[in-house]
Amino acid sequence: MGILGISVAGLNAARTQLDTTSHNIANASTPGYTRQRVLQSSVLGDTASGQYVGAGVQIDAIQRMADRFAVEQLRDSTTAFAESDIFHSISSRVDNLASNDATSLSTSLSGYFETLNEGVNEPTSIALRQSILGEANNLTTRFHTIERELSQLRVEINRDLDDAALNLTQLGKRVAIINDQISRAVGSAGGAIPNDLLDDRDRALKEIAEFANISVFEHTDGSVDVSIGSGQSLVAGTNSLTIVAEPNAEDASKSNLFVKDLNKNVRFDITNEIQSGRVKGLIDVRDNVIDQSLRQLGLVAVGLIQTTNEQHKLGMDFNSALGGDFFNDLNKSALIAQRYLPNSANTGNAALTVELGEFAADTIALPNKPATGIKDLEAEEYNLIITGTSYELIRQSDQASMTSGAIADFPIQINGMRISLSSGGFADQDSYVIRPLQGLARGIDVQITDPKKLALAWPVAASENEANLGSGKLTVSDMVSTNQPINFSDLSTAANTVTSFQPDLVSQLTDLKTPLAGDLLFSVAGGTPDDVAIPIAIADSSARALFDGIALNVTGVTPTASTTLDLGAYSDGVWGGTGSDVTFESFGGTGVNLPSTALGIAAGTRNADEVVTAITALSGNISARAEVVIKSTVGENLAISLGASATAAGLALNSVAQDEMNLGDFIEGSTINAGDLVINGQSISGTFVTTTALRDAIRTAGSNNTITNKFSADAHIIVTENQGKTIQISTTGNNGGTGAANFEDFSLSGAAHEGYQKGQVTVTAANVTDSLLISGNNPENGGFITGLSLNVAKNAFHPDRPGQLDPPIQIEFLSQTRYQVYLKSGTLKPIGGPQPYDPLNPDVFPLVDTTTAPPTDYDPGYRMRISGTPEKGDIFNIEYNTNGFGDNSNAIKLAKIEQQAVLTADTSGNPTSSISQGYESLVASVASETETSIIDLNASETLKRQAQQKRDSIMGVNLDEEAANLIQFQQAYQASARVITVAQTLFSSLLQAVG
Repeated sequence: MGILGISVAGLNAARTQLDTTSHNIANASTPGYTRQRVLQSSVLGDTASGQYVGAGVQIDAIQRMADRFAVEQLRDSTTAFAESDIFHSISSRVDNLASNDATSLSTSLSGYFETLNEGVNEPTSIALRQSILGEANNLTTRFHTIERELSQLRVEINRDLDDAALNLTQLGKRVAIINDQISRAVGSAGGAIPNDLLDDRDRALKEIAEFANISVFEHTDGSVDVSIGSGQSLVAGTNSLTIVAEPNAEDASKSNLFVKDLNKNVRFDITNEIQSGRVKGLIDVRDNVIDQSLRQLGLVAVGLIQTTNEQHKLGMDFNSALGGDFFNDLNKSALIAQRYLPNSANTGNAALTVELGEFAADTIALPNKPATGIKDLEAEEYNLIITGTSYELIRQSDQASMTSGAIADFPIQINGMRISLSSGGFADQDSYVIRPLQGLARGIDVQITDPKKLALAWPVAASENEANLGSGKLTVSDMVSTNQPINFSDLSTAANTVTSFQPDLVSQLTDLKTPLAGDLLFSVAGGTPDDVAIPIAIADSSARALFDGIALNVTGVTPTASTTLDLGAYSDGVWGGTGSDVTFESFGGTGVNLPSTALGIAAGTRNADEVVTAITALSGNISARAEVVIKSTVGENLAISLGASATAAGLALNSVAQDEMNLGDFIEGSTINAGDLVINGQSISGTFVTTTALRDAIRTAGSNNTITNKFSADAHIIVTENQGKTIQISTTGNNGGTGAANFEDFSLSGAAHEGYQKGQVTVTAANVTDSLLISGNNPENGGFITGLSLNVAKNAFHPDRPGQLDPPIQIEFLSQTRYQVYLKSGTLKPIGGPQPYDPLNPDVFPLVDTTTAPPTDYDPGYRMRISGTPEKGDIFNIEYNTNGFGDNSNAIKLAKIEQQAVLTADTSGNPTSSISQGYESLVASVASETETSIIDLNASETLKRQAQQKRDSIMGVNLDEEAANLIQFQQAYQASARVITVAQTLFSSLLQAVG
C-alpha cells in the first residue's frame, strides 16, 4: 500500500478512536449508556523481496461493552426494588393511620368505654348520658374516617394500575419501534450494530421491568421479543400488545390488568401472572394490607354493633321503657345490599341475601344446619361457585372449601352468616363474591339521640316484704332476654282447654308480600293469642302469613284416621268478596289424591250450615260440621262442639274469667226455655236449629251495655278428610271480610322442611280479634306453611303492655330449704311444685316444673339469686323496675363489653378476642406487614445498588480511563500525521530527483 496509504489508514483509525472516546466522555452521565470501544486489526501486506510488508490498519467494529448477565441482574433487581418500594410506601401509610393516636380507633374505643364507666357511677346524670352519646358518635366517626382513608388508598391503587397499564403499553410500543429501527439499521449498514439504539432499548426494557418481571429473547437481526409475568407476550418483533386496567369480573371495585390482542379485544387477565414489580406490589398491598384491614375493621364493627345492641335491648331507659338498638341494625338493607357481588359473566338472575348474627341450629332440615354466630365470623371473603344444581363456598385467602351441597339446601348457615336465595335462580357456572363485612365500618351509626333513651338500668326489680323474718335477699343477677317465650301450661286457664293441635296444618301460599286479596288467613280457637305459640313450618325463616278470626285453624281434636281443619268464623257473617273462592285438595296421604275442587259460594251473608253443605258436596272424602266459639274480650276463647252435654259446656263456660254464664240443657235443634241460658242476667230463649242462630242470639244479648265488652260468639266450620290425607286449602279473593286489616309483626325461627324454614311462632296480639302478620321475606309461590303443635307461651315483657312485668312473680318460702314460685296475675298461680333452696346454687330461674308430663321449663328471660337465710313465710317480689333511674346494672354490662371475648372462636367454638383486641389484631397485622416491607425494601435496595455498580464497572464510562485513552489516541493520530509528512517529503524529494 505504501507509506502514504498506511499513514492515512493509521490516521483514520486514530481519528475513529478519538471520536469513540469523545462519544464515551460526552455520554458519561447519560443514564443507561454503554461504553463503546473500537475494534481494529492490521491489514495483511504484500510480498516484497521475499518478505511480507505490512499494509497498515483497518477498523473491524465499534463494540458496546455490554454484559448480558449484568444487564439482566440490574433489570431483575430493579423489578424487586419497585415492588418493595411501593408496598412499603402504602403499607406505612396504613400503619400510621391504624396506630397513630390522632387517627387510631383504639383512642376512640378507650374514650367511649371510659365514659360508659363514668355513667356506671352516675346513671341519673343527663350530662353524663349525653357524654356517652357524644363519645359513641366520635367512635363511629373514627370508624368512618379509617374506612374512608383505606378506601381512598384503594382508589389511588386503581389509578396507579391505570398508569402502569398505560406505561407498559407505551414502553412496549417504544421497544417495537426501536426493534424496527435496529433491523433497518443493521440491514442498511451491512450488519453493523447501532449501539446507541441498543442502549435506548435497554433503557425502555429497564423501565418495563419496574412495573413487572420480564423475559427478553433476542433475534439474529438484533430485534427482541418481550414477555411479562409468567410468559404473556408484550412485544413480538415490531408488534406490541395493549395493556389495560379494567374492573375485576368478580369485584368491580378492584382494577385488574388485561392484555388486548391486535384487534383490541380483551384476551387475558394477567394480574395474577405478574410475579414481581410495581404492579405486584400494588396488588399485594391492596389485597393483603388494605382489604384485610377493611375486613378486620368491619369485624370489629360487627362485634361492637351486635354485643352492644343485644345488651342495650336488655336494659331499661330513663323513661322506664325497654332499650332499643344502640347502634344501627347489623342487617339493615343498605348493608345487606353490599355483601355479595355477582360475576359479570353470570347467566342466572339469582339475588342473594347475606345476613350476619346469631343463628340457631336447625336439626330438622336435611342437611342439618349448625348453630353459628358472630364469634364464627372471619375477616375473609368467599367465592360461591354454582355447578349444575350444586354449590360450593370457597374461602378466597387459601382456596379452602368451606361447605358444599345442593342448591335446594339453601339457605347456607356458616361462619356467622346466613346466605339465602332471595329471588331469581342460579345458572350453571355462575359465581358470586360473598363479602360479609363489606361496608360495616362505613355504615355503623348511633341510633339514639335522646340521652334519656340510654338503657342503663335493668327492667326487673326484686324486693323483700317488710314483714320477712329471715335475712334472705333476692337480687337480679342477670338479664338474658326481654322477648323470651315462656312455655308453661299454667299461664292461662282458657289455654288449658286446647293444649295441642294435631295433625299438620298445611296450606299452600300465594303471594304474601302484602295483606291483599289472595292472602291465606289463620286463627287459633281455644286460647288467648297472648298465651299461645303457633308452630309454623314455612318456606322462609321470616316469611309472612296473615292471621285473623276469619281464617284456617286446627281444632283441638287429635285425629286418628282423618285429617281435620277448622275454617274459622266470619266477621258479621260475610263470606268473602266479589269473585272470592276457596279451593280444597287433599294430598300427602295414601290412596288417590283428590282433584283440586273449588268451593263456589257467592259473596254475601252466609250462615254456617250453608257453607258446611257446600264443602261436604265437594267430595265424598271431605265432610264438614259447625261449632260455636264463644270469645271473651279479655282474651279467653271456648269452642263448644255441637252435641256437647250441658254439664260439659257449663263447666267450660264457668271457667272463663269475667263470666256470669249459666248454660242449661241444650241439644241442637231443641228449644231453650227462659232461664236455661243466662248471660250476665240476660236470658236467651227460643228454638235454635243451627249454631248460627244461637250465635246471633248471643250477640243480640250482648248489645246490652252490661255485657257488650265481655263476650261474642262465632260459628266455625270443621273440615275433615276421611281418608287420612292432609287437606290443602288455597284462597282467592278476600275471605277476611270486614275488619281484617289489623296486622302485627312477629318473627320465625327454626329448621328447614323440604328446603323451607320452620319453627315456633309466638302470637302476640292484644286479643283474639286482632290480625297477626309474620313479617319479613316471602316464600316463593307454592311454598307451604305446616303447623306442628300448640304450646302455651307468654312473654314476660309484652310489647303491648310497656312498663309492667307480665306477670309479676312472688316467691314464698315454705321452709328454710323450700320455696314456691307464684304468678301474680289476679289470684296467685303456682309454677310447678316447691323448689329446693340451696345456698350453694341460689339461682331461681330457669326452673323446671316436674308436675307436668313431660316436665316443662319456666324461663322469663331474667335471672334471680337468693342469698342469706330466709325463714318460713318470707315473701319476695319480682316486678317491673318502675322509676329505677338510679339502677346502673345494664350500664355495668355495657361497659364490660370492652373486655368481653366476642370474636374469633377457637377450635372449641369459644370466642377468644374482645372488640379492642380485634382492633389490636388489625394494628399488629399491618405493623408486621410494614416491618417486613422495610426489611424487603432495604435488601432489594442494596441488591439494586450492587447490580448498578457491577453494571457500571463493566459497561459504564470511566473518565480517567477515557482521558488516558484520549492522550494515547491523540499521540497515535499525531504520529500518523507525522508519517504523512514524511511520506510527503519523500515524494517531493523523488519529484526533484527525476525533475
